[in-house]
Amino acid sequence: MPSAAFSGILSQTASEFRQHAPEIQLLLEEMLGPEQLIKIAAGILDAGIIRLPIEHELAHLETKVLMKERMVIAIKEDHPLARLKEISVRTW
Repeated sequence: MPSAAFSGILSQTASEFRQHAPEIQLLLEEMLGPEQLIKIAAGILDAGIIRLPIEHELAHLETKVLMKERMVIAIKEDHPLARLKEISVRTW
């Protein structure tokens, strides 16, 4: 997830991982959610940080919420979605 480095979740998770398993080398690679899921399912990656919802969930993968973040949208005042108080990510 490209924004993981900016949200603090990446450094926090990596720090906690190193404390619990200092003997394991942690290699980080940036990629988008679908690519991560495919590589985890294939055994190429052990884990990934993705943003929910996942469009094509893979039944044998387990997810755990690490953080929740508020997202906002910037649109013109006369846009049809501007009259709504909340907009689902799935609307897009």
